[in-house]
Amino acid sequence: MLLGGALAGLGGALNVLGAEGQLRPGLTTTFGFIAFLAAFIAGTSIWKGVMYSIVAAAVLVGSNPLQLRAGLDGNASYVLLGVTCLAIVVISRKTGRAS
Repeated sequence: MLLGGALAGLGGALNVLGAEGQLRPGLTTTFGFIAFLAAFIAGTSIWKGVMYSIVAAAVLVGSNPLQLRAGLDGNASYVLLGVTCLAIVVISRKTGRAS
């Protein structure tokens, strides 16, 4: 838990110092939601959590151009993230490899 907290703090510091350059309200409002989804998918497997975190990051980063070009609402990326989470859970239940 100590290592996880340290890595979360380092990630937050890098986000504020590098990508944003300033601390503003609402900067990290969805990080807990995404971390909860990754932990839910992972169960007790670290590698599942890492893989789902990469998928979640790809979905969220890839949704930015969709929002700009197609005029989608900003919440559409979270709907897609939830659908991928549900798909993983349903597939794992059907194959009998529940986490």
